[in-house]
Amino acid sequence: MNPLCAVACSVMYAHLIGLRARRQRSTAHNYKSIMTFISNNATTPSGPTGRGWRFAAFALAIVLVLFGLPLVGGGIYLIILGGSWYYALAGLGLIVTAVELARQRMRALWIYLVVWGLTVIWAFWEVGFDWWGQVPRLVAPTVVLVLILIVLPALRRPQART
Repeated sequence: MNPLCAVACSVMYAHLIGLRARRQRSTAHNYKSIMTFISNNATTPSGPTGRGWRFAAFALAIVLVLFGLPLVGGGIYLIILGGSWYYALAGLGLIVTAVELARQRMRALWIYLVVWGLTVIWAFWEVGFDWWGQVPRLVAPTVVLVLILIVLPALRRPQART
């Protein structure tokens, strides 16, 4: 047996033993301890609302603005020349997403999902099902989507009005 597998199996077995022991405790006690753990860790730098996640979301917002501005400028130039509107619209989508990311709003994810979906539609319209034609059109937007999903813990949902 691979030594790494043996270690992983040992850790999983110890974790299962620990779970079995924890199940024997009171459910109310477990709920209270879980809620205490969440409330204590939600404000630490490593927690979801901590400084590290906020910085990552803000840094990604800056990168999106740096990508979005040239796309808008070049896209407007292409529109003047009679070319595709995609680049100007995608650049605007990136800038709006960046603003919402900087404000740490969940809306940033939804806006970018629309941009990404329209990018996929545009890519198929441009080159059809040619795999190598799709790669340069879809890889970078998909990487941006993954990065937004990574900083998702920093994003807040809108508060309900009371």
